Amino acid sequence: MVGRSCCRAHQQQLSMQQQADEVAEQLAVIGNRALSDNDLKYANETLLLANQLSDAPTIIESVKKLQQQQEAKRQKERQGQEKRQQQARAAEQDRQQQISQQRVRYQNARDGGKFIEDREHMAHLRKLDPDNMEWKKEQDTLEQTVQLRIEQLYNRGINAYSRGQFEEAAAAWRELLILDPNHKLAQDNLARAERVLQRVEQLQQR
Repeated sequence: MVGRSCCRAHQQQLSMQQQADEVAEQLAVIGNRALSDNDLKYANETLLLANQLSDAPTIIESVKKLQQQQEAKRQKERQGQEKRQQQARAAEQDRQQQISQQRVRYQNARDGGKFIEDREHMAHLRKLDPDNMEWKKEQDTLEQTVQLRIEQLYNRGINAYSRGQFEEAAAAWRELLILDPNHKLAQDNLARAERVLQRVEQLQQR
């Protein structure tokens, strides 16, 4: 009686193992199809489950293939990350070089009193390096210098006009309007000086 029970239990165990092997084989087919489609996540789920149910050589081989593809994917991702980091470093080096070159241009224009170029270079610097407060302070200083120059040119024009030096006055106001095209007093005074110069020219032609 005991022997029959043992035999029946053994048969049940064999039957269960056979069923597990069949399920594992089906899972392996699905997992290998996922591998072919490069769906490593689904392949990982199915093949590892198949391997838990069966240690058949074909399933073990499929798991190895899965691991190889996973490692290849990780290596490709590492290479991609390294490439992106290299590109980011190269871009930053290029940006720093542009900042350095722009700084030199700005300083040269500043030393030469070329305020229009100065403003352009400063705008470029602030665009290249927006978080650098040095450029904000420098721009404020530049605008103060420009405003001082505008006042000087306006007063020069007034003084020249009062002395009857209309060409000199007009030249001063024209230069001023390059720095500040919306300066209403300079616009009006320049128009007045040009009318006087036109009358003088007409008188000289008579």
